[in-house]
Amino acid sequence: MVKLTVQHFVYDFCLGMVLDNLSNNFGAVDSSVPKKGDYYRRVSHKFNDEHYYNCLVKNVEMKPTSDGREFYIVYLKYDYAKGADFEEWQNRMADIDAMDDSEFELLSEEELTEMDELFIDEDLESDDIDETVEFIEFDDCVGLNTEFYDFHP
Repeated sequence: MVKLTVQHFVYDFCLGMVLDNLSNNFGAVDSSVPKKGDYYRRVSHKFNDEHYYNCLVKNVEMKPTSDGREFYIVYLKYDYAKGADFEEWQNRMADIDAMDDSEFELLSEEELTEMDELFIDEDLESDDIDETVEFIEFDDCVGLNTEFYDFHP
């Protein structure tokens, strides 16, 4: 009798784990446009290992693509983020912090100008955002392009 009870417990436990993981991996994706004040349990990048958890939408901006379609930049606050992309970024930043000043190469004025053209300026205007921008990091929130992210209620 005890053996049968343990078998059923293990069976139920394993089945529960499988179904929970299936629902996490194939959970409903909200295909509607997020609205200010909406809450999302998770927002995940469609192609990379990047996830934001416990997200509150602060603002939404509609933008046109070059071929006339619409996409949205969703500005949201989140509790924490996980994924291999975040770990890789943190490791890179830790490596840079550990470097000593003698390991940095000084760039010429021309090289600095070229570098400035490659990176998005902090004073990015809302009109300058196009469909190729995946995310915009701010001090108090992050702006995510709906073309690249899935929103899980």
